[in-house]
Amino acid sequence: MIALKSLDLEVKGSEAAGYTVSVVGPADERAESPFDGTVLAKLAAPLQDIQEGRADRSTLERVGMTLFQALFPLNVLMVYVAAKARLKTDEGLRVRLHLPAELARLPWELLYYPPHYLSLDRLNPLIRFLDLPDPPSPLAARPPLRLLHLVASPVDAPPLNAKREAAQLSSALAGLTKQGKLEIVPARPGTLAALRAGLRQGCHMLHFTGHGGLADEMGYLLFEGEGRRSERVSSDTLAQLLRGTSVRLAVLNACQSAAAADSQAFGSVAAALVRTGLPAVIAHQYVLPDSSAIPFAAEFYGALADGFPVDAAVSEGRRAILSELGEAWRDRVDWATPVLFMRAPDGRILSLEEEKTDSEGQPLPPAVQQTITTGDVSGDVFNVGVVSGGTLVVGGGNAGLAAPPAAAPSPPQRATDRLLSLLAELQQLVRDRAPDARRSEATEKVAALKSAATEKRPNLDVLESVLRWFETELPQLSGPVYNVLGGVEQRIKEAEEDLLPEFRRRFGEFL
Repeated sequence: MIALKSLDLEVKGSEAAGYTVSVVGPADERAESPFDGTVLAKLAAPLQDIQEGRADRSTLERVGMTLFQALFPLNVLMVYVAAKARLKTDEGLRVRLHLPAELARLPWELLYYPPHYLSLDRLNPLIRFLDLPDPPSPLAARPPLRLLHLVASPVDAPPLNAKREAAQLSSALAGLTKQGKLEIVPARPGTLAALRAGLRQGCHMLHFTGHGGLADEMGYLLFEGEGRRSERVSSDTLAQLLRGTSVRLAVLNACQSAAAADSQAFGSVAAALVRTGLPAVIAHQYVLPDSSAIPFAAEFYGALADGFPVDAAVSEGRRAILSELGEAWRDRVDWATPVLFMRAPDGRILSLEEEKTDSEGQPLPPAVQQTITTGDVSGDVFNVGVVSGGTLVVGGGNAGLAAPPAAAPSPPQRATDRLLSLLAELQQLVRDRAPDARRSEATEKVAALKSAATEKRPNLDVLESVLRWFETELPQLSGPVYNVLGGVEQRIKEAEEDLLPEFRRRFGEFL
């Protein structure tokens, strides 16, 4: 599996006062140098050619080399080369870019260090890294990964064949769905109501197909409103709808979904979603035709399901576009159009739980005593815990959570398993991130939440009390509490409890 180390490149300053670029390597080696701020003027003409579809091989290589020379002056380049030289055969080096708003609009995915484009190398992926507090923890998930696919095709926007889009993506991912690695959840029609309904089903990823744009220095997506006419949804509105859900990744197959005004660091739809809590978002900086978008999606999701870190999976998607284009790839910007925005330091967005099966591929009931080994999306493998005597221990110590009794998996059983995973994640986060002065009380609140959530008939008063406490005292951990509420809802729903309407009345705004 791929193991990636990180090299950080940060550009600071302004066009008026001048810029500097600094590098921090994986062994904390450092260097700093002036950054050539004239790169914006130098690239004005070729970037216009790319934007209007007139680019060819020489244009793309010239842009890529200009960007590389600006970002890697000699002493910075030496750190990069030395870091790569120290890598073992099974290691790679991700390049994490930290950019001011006015430079973020440049196509850094074209970085060209002859004879290679960095972003096409699975061992040298390139990401736009957003410096935000509280880096996300991987969300425990049992395959199949659930992909919410929303196609928005308003009648007053450029025509989009919604049925064809859905059929193409479904066909491209058919292999993954047959293997039980992926499940596509359609959101139809392409409305906000359909999005909200889909999010309540515990999906891990959102794939949006439609149109985007930029207005009043803020990005937006077009949904279907009344009469299927365009309903413009701003980046911050969409971010609030996704906040606290189980979605860990959004793929925005919409032009300008990566675009923002020079003065707005988080103005693009993609950056706004990452700022609100999503670990990773993929968006487009140029128009990407279906002939390239579909192969990219199929290869990307396949690599993700195979355990690749999200940034390496994006490189796999780019290489699929390259293969689809054949020898014409050097004259096309398609493979450099997807942009990865990320805040997960190591690319880990999900912890995939392995499900044991019998000789015929049928799920086995959980053993009374067994070690559950999980592989995460970074490709690492680690032990979450041991089920012993009916107790699931996460991280050792006194972190026990009562496990359900051994039985053949049924829908309510799976819902309970997922709820326990979410509670375990919250418990671990409290241990890791709660301030010392609050950790003991927060641990007690989690214990009360677990007791109330796992009762045969969940105690809604206690759930609400704990939620309000976290929102007031530890708001940085309220997101994982929302995830637990989503698990409770699914458990109530699958058990066909009459409590569901009251639950949604109280907690619907958080789900």
